[in-house]
Formats: sequence, C-alpha cells, structure tokens
Amino acid sequence: MAGAIGIALAGALLLVRRPTPLAPVRITAGPADTSRDLVARGLAARLSAAGVPTQVVPVTADELSPVDRREIDIALVSSALRTTAYPRVREVAPLHVEALHVLVKEGSADAVGATLAGLRGRRVDIGPVDSAGAALSRAVLAFSGLDRADVVVEQLEIGELERRLDAGEGDALPDAVFHLATVPSRIALRLIREAGYRLVPLPFADAFRLRTLLAQAEAGPLAGSELDLGDVGKTEIPPFTYRSDPPSPAEPLPTLGATLLLLAHEDVPEQAVERILETVYGSPFARIAHPPLERRALAARPLLRRHPGTSAFLARDEPFLSAHDVDELNNTFGVAGALLGGVLFLGQGLRQARASRRDRLFAGHMLRVAGIEQRLVALELSSELDLEGLMALQRELLEIKREALDRFARGELGDHRALSELLAPVDVARDHVGALLLHVRERVAERADAEGKTVAAAWKEEVAAGGEPE
Repeated sequence: MAGAIGIALAGALLLVRRPTPLAPVRITAGPADTSRDLVARGLAARLSAAGVPTQVVPVTADELSPVDRREIDIALVSSALRTTAYPRVREVAPLHVEALHVLVKEGSADAVGATLAGLRGRRVDIGPVDSAGAALSRAVLAFSGLDRADVVVEQLEIGELERRLDAGEGDALPDAVFHLATVPSRIALRLIREAGYRLVPLPFADAFRLRTLLAQAEAGPLAGSELDLGDVGKTEIPPFTYRSDPPSPAEPLPTLGATLLLLAHEDVPEQAVERILETVYGSPFARIAHPPLERRALAARPLLRRHPGTSAFLARDEPFLSAHDVDELNNTFGVAGALLGGVLFLGQGLRQARASRRDRLFAGHMLRVAGIEQRLVALELSSELDLEGLMALQRELLEIKREALDRFARGELGDHRALSELLAPVDVARDHVGALLLHVRERVAERADAEGKTVAAAWKEEVAAGGEPE
C-alpha cells in the first residue's frame, strides 16, 4: 500500500513540474537556409521541447506584414528595418548582433579600399528587395559616395546566389556582395571558400551612423525609407571565423552591425511569450552567439512597444516593494517604524542576554570537565590506581551529564547541536575512566583466580578496601 502511494505521489510531482502544453506558434526568420533561419530552427526545437510546439515558416520578404496580420506569430527581424508601420507587432526581446558582411572577389579586394571607392563601375549585390540588409547596404554605398550611377546594383535572393555557386558560374557572380547576417553566415562561408571572395572592413561605423542620423534630422523622416539607424552601430567579425589557413579574417574585422529582434503579434498569449523567454535565456540557445545572451538585455529601452508577456517575465525579478513604495511607507509609518526598531532592539538585547547566559553555562561546564580530566590524569600517573577515586569521578561525570540534559529540556542550551558539543567531552572522560576501571577489574580477576575466589567476591573486597589489590 505504501509503495503504491509513493508511486502515485511521484507521478503527481512529475505532472506538476511538466510544463503546460501551449497552442502551436509559427515563427519566421525570412528566407529559408540562411544563418538567421538556422537560428529560428534552433529556437523552434528548444521551444517545442519546452511545451510550445513551434513551426518555422520561411517568407521571401517583409517578415512583419504576416505577423501584423497574425498569419505568423513570431519573427526574427533586424533592428535596422523600420518597424513602426506595423501597429500590432510587439517587441519580445533583443537577441544577438548581426554583422554586415562586405565580400569582394579576390582580384578586386585590394582595390576596394577602406572607403569602398574601388567598387565604382562594378556589380554589387546588396541583398533581397525590401530587406534590412539591402536598405543598410544602400546607405553604406551612399555614405561612400557611390550611387546607382557609380555601381551596378543587383538584388539577388540567397537561393539565386547559391544556385550560381552550385553551378560554378563564377562570371555570373557579382563583384561584391553586401550581406547582413548572423555570424557565421552560411552564404559568406560558401563565397569565401568556394568562389574566392574576401571580407573587407568597414572601419567608419561611428562616422556613418552620426552623419546619416544628422542628414535624416535635417531632412526629416524620409518617405518610404525602410531603414532605421537607431540601433545600427559598430561590431566585429572575429578572426578565423570563415577559414583558418589562410585565416579569414586574419584579425578582428570592423563592420556595421544591428541587433536581431524577436518580435511577436500582440495577441500571442503572455504565457507563451514567458515560455519563449525562459527558453531563450535559460537553454543552450543563449550560447549560440558570442557573447552569450543575458537576461539583463531585456532591461534596455525597447525599440518597439514591449509585449505584455515580456513585461510579465521582467516582473518576476522586480522587488515586492519599489523604492517609492518604501519612501511612502516610511513617511506614513514613521512612528510605527521607530517603535518596531525599539522592539527589535529589545529583542536583540534579550537574545544577547540569553546567548551570554548560555556561554557562561558552557564555560562552567567545560571547566568542571577539565577539572575531572586533570584529576583523572593524576590518578593515572600515580603509583597505584585509586578505585574509590575512579568511582567518584565516574559518578561526577554522570551528574554533569544529567544536569546538561535537564538544562537542555528547559531550553537553556539551544538546539541539539549545542547539546552534542556539550556532552562530547563528558563522554570522552567517561570512556577514559571506564578504561581504567576495566584495568582494575582485570587485576582483581587475576587475584581472585590466584586465591581461589570468585571474581564477584574479590571485587566486593576491593570496593570495600577502596584501593588496588596488591
């Protein structure tokens, strides 16, 4: 019966701890087979294991329109993409920073230079139409003094680039490719290893951001502009990311970067969003990027209106009382606080008095035991063992132990640990006395055997004489 009850309780605990299954959600990261798509698939696998069945839905462009219409629940979108045109989209969390990769064919890379002036007259792929990468790439070209008359702009889908790579159409590939992606980027890896492209730095991130923001401030919001530079800044591609021999890049490569945002429709349930955030920050998914994702990133000011589920998730870490609440309570209950402080002070004094009394009891107890041990050593070192003295010490030790137990029962000594510490030296001394008494008893048994007496009779004689047999 007991075993059956135990099994039932264990099953109940497992059911309580198991996450409550939630309705399926759909997530997109844009086109399929990109690095961002791999991130989305990794997140979907973790979410499904955590009780949120998740389906990855690739879209070719404009990831936020289907989210705004609730055709898709969640999207991974670059913060460089203007998102204010989607009133029903909410921010769940910032993720890692994506880097703008500028890849140039090996034969042209040296001529490009830090200002990108060497791209003049060349074919440049800036990324798919209406993508954040394309908008950022156009802004970078404009900053470098290159417009549509200076370069031949192409906007290839990732699938088309991969098709040309698969077909070995080297001449069909553009001279340069601008690609905003999670590091490492799958297509960048292929372009470097299979087609001989080389990464070139963009060392002007700060100047680019400041000049472009100033231009937008002077001209006002640009109608139809899909670029939002509020979160665009400098980042680095770590050395050896794409090849080790020869290294690519050979050293930290400066470039522009933008945060990858996790966005959701406002009607996605709060519980689902909380479970998503638990998975993002509490599973190996957080270590996909470098540096790893940290929960404190949620405390930063969001770029969009925050999803209620994110607010609920953050509220878990908030103190029960804010500083303002504490000030209000302090003003309202000042007198009560003073009285409470007095009570606490009195209670502390009483606790200290009890502790001092316990310390005195312990000290007195230890001094008595030390005195017994001193007398015991004197008996042990004497020429003859004094049976009466040993028996007196044994009785005194028993009396000390009885007193300690009485004080413990009256609550004067504290907990069981204090009692154990108190009785330990008593028990050691008793064992010592017992060993000496056993030695005396053995001597009495030898004498009884020699005199033809019983051990009991000889022991009685010894006790009556109060000394050791000759």
